[in-house]
Amino acid sequence: VFTGTYAGDIDRLRIDAVMPGVRALERAHGSVIRGLLRRMRHGAATRKVKQRTMPAMTSFREGMAMLPERLAARLGEGAALRYGCAVQRVRKEESGWSIETDQGGYNCRHLVLALPTNRALALLSGALSGAPPPISALPEARICSVLLGFDDSARIPFGFGYLAPERERRFALGALFSSHMFAGRAPVGHQLLEVLVGGRRHPERLELADGELIGCSYEDLRQLMDLPRPPVFAAVLRPEAGIPQLEEGYTGLLAWRDALIAAHPDLHVCGFGWQGIGINDMVKEAKRVADRIEARPATREGVELKSVYF
Repeated sequence: VFTGTYAGDIDRLRIDAVMPGVRALERAHGSVIRGLLRRMRHGAATRKVKQRTMPAMTSFREGMAMLPERLAARLGEGAALRYGCAVQRVRKEESGWSIETDQGGYNCRHLVLALPTNRALALLSGALSGAPPPISALPEARICSVLLGFDDSARIPFGFGYLAPERERRFALGALFSSHMFAGRAPVGHQLLEVLVGGRRHPERLELADGELIGCSYEDLRQLMDLPRPPVFAAVLRPEAGIPQLEEGYTGLLAWRDALIAAHPDLHVCGFGWQGIGINDMVKEAKRVADRIEARPATREGVELKSVYF
């Protein structure tokens, strides 16, 4: 599950970083199972038992850009929004923070660095005196998405997709059944698959030409499902950024970040890779940052134990 989530290498990922809630149970109770049992008994004694249901798969009809667009639309009168404005340097001053960009300078009382981990580290490295971060950067796993569209002759199984175990030696890390998950992702009478290729274990596959990636992905999927006709649509998406890998040094980096913001109450560091890589993780962390700036009581209660669904 976690090698798929992070497109990572199970021999390099660290349990303290990837599953901190499970690790905390083991340390507190001497056993994960014993900790889960005690947690369940405590929960049953203190609240009504809720019927367990699978989480809903949700998205935006017009894509993820809808989230920042709607947030921007709710900005109050007089608020200034600047984008396409590359930050070159941040600096701590007596009155607050100074930000230098390719379009001029800005000053602020509170600085929120809501950036991917490595980009934030690059800006913070020269911004403050004191202990440097324990590592200069986190390794990243890059993947590409091979989009394959089929007509209604394709018999794509019910579900949202699959992850392939490494021992099966498949070309693709897995695939998402996009048109099964969300309405409107393919024209009527057609179906869309998103095939994931590359990752920490197979970065060399990212160097293949688009045509080879499409052909290899199609042949790989034909071994798993009934695809009697070639795709009627194919495209390759190659994101520039990768998925931060929670490997050796990550927990130390997180401790360094926490000590940094404790020493500087006007500095807030969050974003992709700092407290998880999912949109749910980042929304929760953003809420905590907003509470901190507004001097509201902290909402975090210990280490979160995330559910794993099979």
